Amino acid sequence: MIFKYVDGRRSEIKSGAATVPSGTWQLLRAEAIGTRIRGYLGGTLVVEGEDSTFGEGGAGLWTKADSVTCFDDVVLGPVGG
Repeated sequence: MIFKYVDGRRSEIKSGAATVPSGTWQLLRAEAIGTRIRGYLGGTLVVEGEDSTFGEGGAGLWTKADSVTCFDDVVLGPVGG
């Protein structure tokens, strides 16, 4: 799922679905190019949406409250950078 967080409120931009095996590391990738946002799991596109709220800025990671999740080697940068 792709969400945005504005004025203290989270709202969904687009939902997607994928089977994520428990107990194994997964490669996640997100792209934001213009207003197009894409999310990949293991190199496979699983969600794609569009939103023009932010022209530039940062990104964040979020998981459900009942999830036990670890993130490692998080990198933010330009496409191809």
